[in-house]
Amino acid sequence: MQINADQLARQLERGLAPLYLVSGDEPLQSDECSMAIRRRAETAGCHERSVFTAGPGFDWDGLRTATQSLSLFAERRLIELRLPTGRPGEAGAALLAELTENPSADIVLLVRCVFNSDGTGTVGGDCNLCYTDTNCSGGLSASDIVLVISATFNQTPFPC
Repeated sequence: MQINADQLARQLERGLAPLYLVSGDEPLQSDECSMAIRRRAETAGCHERSVFTAGPGFDWDGLRTATQSLSLFAERRLIELRLPTGRPGEAGAALLAELTENPSADIVLLVRCVFNSDGTGTVGGDCNLCYTDTNCSGGLSASDIVLVISATFNQTPFPC
């Protein structure tokens, strides 16, 4: 479901979704949305946080391993994936599809499409969020979010 930054607090009050996608060309607003998700995740038992930045040559198998390993210190974990270009490539899209189709109850995945100073990366407009606990009215499913990341982040709005 797509929501804007103003709606995030209400959505987080209802519970924590297994996957969040945050994008926008307002870096402060995107950071605030991400911080709100992190705070909610921590109150929901995600006391361990891992951050990955997918640049050229990124080890997608390392991210897969992180999502499959058990935490030594927390019941649940927050895994944050930063996509500076907004495009994960074939290997990344395949892993994100796998993670969205089979979400783990122990993991909350926060995918951030970080705005770059050169104008590449995110769709235009305010901070946009999609989360996977409910389909969008346009029929966007959890696995479709991967398509948003891999195919439509070239200045195209969300399809929902």
